[in-house]
Amino acid sequence: MVNTFARLCLLALILSGCTAIPPSQPDVRAAVQSAQIPTATPATQDPGLTPSPAHPGSGLWVDASVPAAVAGAISAPGAAGAAEASATLAVPPEGAEPARELARISWVYALATPFPGRLEDATLAEVRQAWGAAQPGREIWLSAETLAVFGARWGAPAPGAVHVAPEEALLEQAWDAGAEWALVPFERLEPRWRVLRVDNRSPYDPDFRIDSYPLAVPIVLSGADTFKITLPPSNYIRGRLTVLSLSGVTALARRTAALMNAKGVLYPASQVGGWLRAADLTHISNEVSFNPDCPPEKAAVGEALFCSPPDYIRLLEAAGADVIELTGNHNFDRGQEAYEYSLELYRERGWPYYGGGENLAEASRPLIIEHNGNRLAFLGCNMSGPDVAWAGVDKPGAAPCDFEKMRAEVRSLREQGCLPIVTLQAFETEDYKPAPMQQPTEFVRLAEAGAVVVSGSQAHVPQGFQFAGDGLIHFGLGNLFFDQSDSTLTQRAFIDRQIFYQGRYQGVDLFTVRLEEYGKPVPMRPEERKAFLETIFDASGW
Repeated sequence: MVNTFARLCLLALILSGCTAIPPSQPDVRAAVQSAQIPTATPATQDPGLTPSPAHPGSGLWVDASVPAAVAGAISAPGAAGAAEASATLAVPPEGAEPARELARISWVYALATPFPGRLEDATLAEVRQAWGAAQPGREIWLSAETLAVFGARWGAPAPGAVHVAPEEALLEQAWDAGAEWALVPFERLEPRWRVLRVDNRSPYDPDFRIDSYPLAVPIVLSGADTFKITLPPSNYIRGRLTVLSLSGVTALARRTAALMNAKGVLYPASQVGGWLRAADLTHISNEVSFNPDCPPEKAAVGEALFCSPPDYIRLLEAAGADVIELTGNHNFDRGQEAYEYSLELYRERGWPYYGGGENLAEASRPLIIEHNGNRLAFLGCNMSGPDVAWAGVDKPGAAPCDFEKMRAEVRSLREQGCLPIVTLQAFETEDYKPAPMQQPTEFVRLAEAGAVVVSGSQAHVPQGFQFAGDGLIHFGLGNLFFDQSDSTLTQRAFIDRQIFYQGRYQGVDLFTVRLEEYGKPVPMRPEERKAFLETIFDASGW
């Protein structure tokens, strides 16, 4: 978790692009906001080695079980057969370690389901049982290449236990067939797959370890000691992964303020703070400005104009905040002075912000953050007003929505190698479906323009999903820290863990919470989560 500005290097970028200007350029805020977060590859992961040629005269036998991405990365004279080879590269059967092992890598697979699937997790024992004995309705979908990998590892599947589809058609066919399980190489994951936990582990976990994951398959080089070759890296390298926690409404006022006053400023994060901090980047949409003229008792007053005491910012620190969204309706409730005071607090903590700012130009600029080689571009705007909340040429506030300009910005950013993430303060509705007033259309158009994530920050009621272009639309996440939780509709919420790998958006890991005590999110119990996801997927038309 990056939570200090000492680890953020603000760089000015040319217009909305992703090309850095030398840091000697004046006034970072006069150009596109940018932050580069330096990272290191953990020592436990494969270190991205470049394949090297084999020793002259050696012969390598590459077994049919080896994925094409590995076999194609190796330059070595081929042997006529396994018996004549100086060395063999293969996926060994489980429990049978090859003699004279020279090197190995791990190839990571995910157990996935089409996004609307109702399953959540499985055990390795259940997957192995389905492999060894056909279970009608629970065939394992995979490509021919993946079948060869697991056939070598686990033995041939039982007749009828698997369904083989071309790699490029696997997702479409599995979706259309209502498949429950698919085995997918990690690098082939995309947003319309939802990754299931296996033995309570997922490659989307920020603390994922290959050596303890049950679907990490070894690929082993064995043979004569004189055989010299460097294997390519694994298809999972932590130093190429970015995990972003994207959250809904935070408004530290009214009954949430009363809760903080009674039980401590950090109390609302007591159940989810660790989960938020575990991400590489944590997004907070803070809708209420901090105000030195707002004592705690004032913050707790039940009125429509909100304020937060400066000390409440410690809750955002405890949640591991890295990126602040400022598209909210209430940040200008206490006027310009409180708004600008809050901007200064964010800068002091090294938290870049977007969707709002000192003036219209700053509020409308994308925020570019580079992390582990993934260039994320955050854009946001306020659709619903009120007018007083909007920034002007010389007035701070939230960026009003100019969708034609925003779509052009998204297209430009995508062309320059950035992954646009658009969050909108849209129209509110007491429904799991988005408000019909313009909202669904604009979300879809932004995704079709190239946004990989389009997310509604306005929703006190969690809302459904849609796919468009190659991105995910989530119309509303619900509340993170806010008191509007009197009904079942507003008591439940999402925190979306968005996953980026090697310059691609791969998908989302959905974290579901229930709001207690008017401001404390707690993880849902399994039966609650199952019913909640079914409700939301039904509202999504699935």
